[in-house]
Amino acid sequence: MTYEQLKEYLSIILDMEKNIYIQKNTLENMYQKRNSLGRKRNIELPRCSQANADYGDSIISGMLTCIVVAMVIMIIKISSFDDNNSGLIGAVNEAVSMGDSFIFSMIVGMICSAIVVAIVANIKKVNIQKEYDKEYSYKMKEYDRLKNEDEKRVRNENIIRGNIQREIEILEEKYADSKNRLNEFYNYNIVDQKYWHNIVAISSFYQYLSEKRTYSLEFDQKTGDRGAYNIYNEEAQRGIIIIQLGKVLDKLDQVIENQYTLQNTLRNANRKINSLSSNINQMSRQISSSIQEQTAIQAYNAERTQAELGFMNTMNIIYNWH
Repeated sequence: MTYEQLKEYLSIILDMEKNIYIQKNTLENMYQKRNSLGRKRNIELPRCSQANADYGDSIISGMLTCIVVAMVIMIIKISSFDDNNSGLIGAVNEAVSMGDSFIFSMIVGMICSAIVVAIVANIKKVNIQKEYDKEYSYKMKEYDRLKNEDEKRVRNENIIRGNIQREIEILEEKYADSKNRLNEFYNYNIVDQKYWHNIVAISSFYQYLSEKRTYSLEFDQKTGDRGAYNIYNEEAQRGIIIIQLGKVLDKLDQVIENQYTLQNTLRNANRKINSLSSNINQMSRQISSSIQEQTAIQAYNAERTQAELGFMNTMNIIYNWH
């Protein structure tokens, strides 16, 4: 295989890896958006409070009633005493009569007090319950309003959810197709299998060839060319390059001089992911769209289908790799 053919092959593999990365991450965003739609709010059903009889203030009223009744009975009893009852016996009789009158007046007073306490407490209970019922009626109206609004929102979001689900199915099909096609390209065994599906390594190999630091993947005994594998492994061991994709993604906003091809590839990929995801977010704010309007996902799929057909032609016709 010539240098130009190898470089072309690596560019195809890198492009395929980039777009599989785009498809995977876009699908994850779409799953998240879909799953956030059509979910009912947990609106708590109001409960009507029940008023209890409060005997605290009513007892005071009852005690005053008891005292008043007792005093009235005592006054009436005292005024009915016989003035002619004199002497020791009369005094004793009056004392006994006064004691009986006091006991009687207290009993009557407590009975009246209990009646007053019950009446006053019940009146307060009825008035408090009216306030509770009024508050409950207001809360129920608000509950019904929120419930109706939420049901309407859920119906609308379920329509949007269905639209997004159709877009997901379209991209899922493309994602599976792209992975299968990439595996076909890897199966030509041009790149050592341990570097398959490693966008960091593939981008590094392509960068080395583009910079003409090497013209092959393996060491060339005839020319002494170290080969991309050796350069990659040596730089990885020396810490010149970052081989963990996650760490590279964390540093995308910085300048990675030795891996600018990978950095640019991932930056472009993330811009595309944001663009596709933004279109999905826009769809989530629209109940329906024009049938003739092509979505961003559909446009992307058409673009990728055309590109991958071109890659297949390059692999099968120009290089005649069957």
